[in-house]
Amino acid sequence: MFAASAFDPVNRALLMFGGQGFYETHASALCLDMTTMTWTTATLSGDSLPAMTEATAVWASDRKGFILFGGAGYYTTHQDAWFVQPTSACTLTVTQLTSAGSSPGALLGTAMAYVPSESAAYLVGGQGYYNLSDQTSTLVP
Repeated sequence: MFAASAFDPVNRALLMFGGQGFYETHASALCLDMTTMTWTTATLSGDSLPAMTEATAVWASDRKGFILFGGAGYYTTHQDAWFVQPTSACTLTVTQLTSAGSSPGALLGTAMAYVPSESAAYLVGGQGYYNLSDQTSTLVP
């Protein structure tokens, strides 16, 4: 539960990143191939994703990939962002993004929308380790 999910319209696949089980967080990605309606564990290459829950994901249509942000592990919150590029329906290359400006901070449960004409994702709200956020931040991959 609490996995970040987004739909890949190019490969017709629903991806779920991370999530939480009984006393553990997951670093895997699950893939629902919408053509065959079968679930598999996605094959990941490139940078490693941390075990996370309550991250947020969005499809970046002009970049044909996902932006994944934030989330939490046990006793920690993440301020990292990743670009996840599908090479097929359930095969993904992960690249951790580096910050060229100020970070919105470590947040979980943010809302995120992608605006293709600006090649930017907008993050709204979320929760830090001890506080709620009322900020709106821009993430340009």
